[in-house]
Amino acid sequence: DGATLGEDFVLQFTIDLDDAGLVLPPGFVVEALSPFNYHHPLGLEVLPAISINGATRTEDPVIGDVTRRRLLSLRPDQRVATWATRPEFLDVILSVERDLSVDFGQGLLVTTRTQLLSQDSQGIWSLLHSPSGFVEAVRVGEGTLAGYAYLSSPAEGGLIRVDPSGVGTLWAAGMGNARGFDQAPAGHSLEGELIVCISDLNQGGNGDLRRVAADGSSSIWVSSPLLDGAMDLRVAPVGPFGAGNVIVGDVLEERLLVVDPQGQVSVLITGFENLYGSDFLSFGRDGALYVLDPGGAEGITNSGSTAEPRLLRISARNATDTPPAAQGDLRLRAHPNPFNPRVELQY
Repeated sequence: DGATLGEDFVLQFTIDLDDAGLVLPPGFVVEALSPFNYHHPLGLEVLPAISINGATRTEDPVIGDVTRRRLLSLRPDQRVATWATRPEFLDVILSVERDLSVDFGQGLLVTTRTQLLSQDSQGIWSLLHSPSGFVEAVRVGEGTLAGYAYLSSPAEGGLIRVDPSGVGTLWAAGMGNARGFDQAPAGHSLEGELIVCISDLNQGGNGDLRRVAADGSSSIWVSSPLLDGAMDLRVAPVGPFGAGNVIVGDVLEERLLVVDPQGQVSVLITGFENLYGSDFLSFGRDGALYVLDPGGAEGITNSGSTAEPRLLRISARNATDTPPAAQGDLRLRAHPNPFNPRVELQY
């Protein structure tokens, strides 16, 4: 009513975030992104600006759906949409990779159990390579590894290197049970090399992270009982997870580990339902981590989970101790909103 307040007043708010059942480090929050219609999800990639068939998509997570043989994308408005459906091709999708080079058409690379598929910028699918055995994750090389796609092959005990014409050879051998992998960025202690999960999976020994040089030679970088269930990893590019830290998915203990550039391993986040596969981690451009947790949709489970599949986004808490100067009004974007889903105001 325009009257002057008799004394100072305090504005307080309460942040009430759903932790999705996870135990997070201080300063982190998690969001469950549109948990519906994933069916049986395996394979995850968060796309930067990419043009497919004339449509530019920005920061869309793309997910493989094993049951319905299709690729799904999660739009910024949280709608799940079908990216591609090719029943004759997309049989048991295991890994999805973006191609930022011109070597493979600047589109998508997808592995099924026994195939490497390519979708170019016009949306056209082709069979690029048929390995002789079971394959899992796929990554496109950069720097000294550029010009090739790399496949992890537990069947052949190493990494297969595939050129743009589809010719593949066993490039890095002697790595039985090779699973998820990523390339160390510039400035990392392993700059330019591939870091590969070699999981022991309760066989009584340690799990390893192996380093693979440009000539295909490999050696153990880190060996630890904590890595027993290591099946996927990504190197943090920027942001709250610490540039250069390696985030590792542990499918036995349903948790994430962090390995610093010096090779020290520690537990980062626990409480996932049923992590599975060799491609369930991906970073967004802002450094947020996306984790695909298939829950009860995946029949192979260590936890016995019956939970619905979900895609989780883990990021830094976007709140500050000192508020900015008043601007007349406050507009909160739908995402990320540190006050979501509940705000309490007290005067």
